[in-house]
Amino acid sequence: MTPQIALTLGIIAVAVVLFATEKLRVDLIALMVLLALALSGLVGPGEIFAGFASPAVVTVWAVYIVSGALFKTGVADILGERIIGLAGKSEPRLIAVIMLACGLMSAFMNNIGATAVLRRQWLGSRARPRCRCPSSSSLCRSRRSWAAT
Repeated sequence: MTPQIALTLGIIAVAVVLFATEKLRVDLIALMVLLALALSGLVGPGEIFAGFASPAVVTVWAVYIVSGALFKTGVADILGERIIGLAGKSEPRLIAVIMLACGLMSAFMNNIGATAVLRRQWLGSRARPRCRCPSSSSLCRSRRSWAAT
């Protein structure tokens, strides 16, 4: 094993431990990894910020901004209260209502964002459904979302 590989694995191991312990914010850990790679010389000066030009990184960044705005303004909470009110205590109704809401939202916004907005209500609901997150519903509407953009 070369020293570069050992150093890279060490940086990854430290990042995984920090992610798992949640002692620092995720974005701060990511920037620390970027800084460690740059200072160690594993990544050249021209490549340090090249990843930020990727459409995937910009999309995830935008999803965090939109989701944060919906939470801070209270829109996500209002939506969640209405969903819980419509579903009542019935688990099948809750699943149906959340899937419908997520599918409708994903027609106008990114699938990941639609799922992220409803995740809080899904995990915090009183019925506690045993099935997976409503991501499958948002993916069903991906063609509509593409057409809306």
